[in-house]
Amino acid sequence: MSRFALFLIFFAASSFAQNSEATKVKENDPPADVPAAAVRSTFLMMGNRAGQQAVWKSDDGVTHVLFEFNDRGRGPRTVTDYRINSDGVVASATTRGHDYLKASSDEAFSRNADGSATWKNRSENGHTKDNRPS
Repeated sequence: MSRFALFLIFFAASSFAQNSEATKVKENDPPADVPAAAVRSTFLMMGNRAGQQAVWKSDDGVTHVLFEFNDRGRGPRTVTDYRINSDGVVASATTRGHDYLKASSDEAFSRNADGSATWKNRSENGHTKDNRPS
């Protein structure tokens, strides 16, 4: 019998031998800072829960997004807060948490009343004016 045929037999046998409980997606409790009414998504990796995203809006009109993902102990966990102005444009966004390699992540963006924008993160700190014609 060829090595390939042996591999297929081994693979098929090991697939059927798995405990069905081990392959079920386990719903962990969400973090305490996420309200029950949040819209939730679950990320799967090979049938196992690897991360989640939750989106909710607070009474002050701020949209919050929690994103976390675990890849063998690595992965980001961030919370981003978006403020939308009356024109439906992002007026500000702040992200805090940690990146894939667990380094602290603190980022900010804001659009000012005059149309200029500022942003800041580990790599850059910038400002731009609104160059659109009046």
